[in-house]
Amino acid sequence: MILLLTLIAIIYWIRSCIFFFGARTAAHPPRTKGYQPRISVVVAVRNEEGNIGRCIQSLAAQDYPRDKFEIIVMNDGSTDGSAAEIAAEIAKKGESRPMIKVFPVREETTHLRGKALVITQGFEYATGEVLVTTDADCTVLPTWLSTIGSYYEPETASIGGEIPQTGIVAGFTVQTWNSVFSAVQSIDWMYLMTLASAGIGLGKPLGCIGNNLSFRKSAYKSVGGYRGIPFSVTEDLAILAAITGNPRWKCKYPRNGEMIVWSAPCPDVATLWAQKRRWAQGGKKLGAAGYVILAVSALMNLAIVYSLVTLSWAPLCGLLAARWIADFFIVIPTIREFRCMNILKYFMLYEVYALIYESALPFSLLNKKIAWKGRTF
Repeated sequence: MILLLTLIAIIYWIRSCIFFFGARTAAHPPRTKGYQPRISVVVAVRNEEGNIGRCIQSLAAQDYPRDKFEIIVMNDGSTDGSAAEIAAEIAKKGESRPMIKVFPVREETTHLRGKALVITQGFEYATGEVLVTTDADCTVLPTWLSTIGSYYEPETASIGGEIPQTGIVAGFTVQTWNSVFSAVQSIDWMYLMTLASAGIGLGKPLGCIGNNLSFRKSAYKSVGGYRGIPFSVTEDLAILAAITGNPRWKCKYPRNGEMIVWSAPCPDVATLWAQKRRWAQGGKKLGAAGYVILAVSALMNLAIVYSLVTLSWAPLCGLLAARWIADFFIVIPTIREFRCMNILKYFMLYEVYALIYESALPFSLLNKKIAWKGRTF
């Protein structure tokens, strides 16, 4: 049994080393100096009173030329004070914000539902060459759009598509924290997005986060947009897979502190569990790669639980050390880049948190119903 436990630890380390080098490869992709494409930002809003105001303020404060970006706010049937909050931001005294446009979400009898429908309709109003999405509970840095734009290059026609161009740029999102519960969520997001970035570095898209995602409009249209792909509860992963599946386009997933998005953490365990279940259901579409990644984590967690139950203290300590050190070396470059070093005091608690939810998550796949914003899919 000792040999088996040791083998599991070695496999976990091999996987971690692969991810480490993949993330390092993807961290600093080439940028284009002096190019400033027109950008359209779409914000999906559903009952975000208390959040959407701060979101719009941060978007309006971009250091990008004001005539080169627009903010399209899509109100998805909000029943709280979101609409009034949006109107108040647009009409703020002393500030001119003609770049902000607000539209209601129309009902459709199509395969599109939820956020995918909202974003699709928002893009139909967009005039930008680059399309960007974020969420109403997020705030962005003033350098957000200028940094995103710098990762695109002027689009040129290539014969037969031999020279892939940047079709999609994914960014990191960091959750704000003021408690142990929110801090472990923030570390978890930085860890998972580091793995997603590593996937791009390894040539295998594994995921992205829809509140910090951009596409070249022609790349989005080349796959038919969300209307042209099957519905998914993780619409960001679905569009990533579709665009990167076209050899004409490439994806960049930079680890850049100038384009991070700050997001509110889940307020309670129930909301957090619903989020994890939604991501897990969408992750099934990754195919063999996703199942291998999940299996390695499951084996490590099973080995740790087995050692704990059997009171095998030496193997338990060895397995915990192997996992914690491997995870630390993956996430520390991201934490350092984003200047969040003070969050490391919660790292050990994060490891306990990750062990618990990763062990329980596979069982959640048995129930295929997903709840999001008061709707069930």
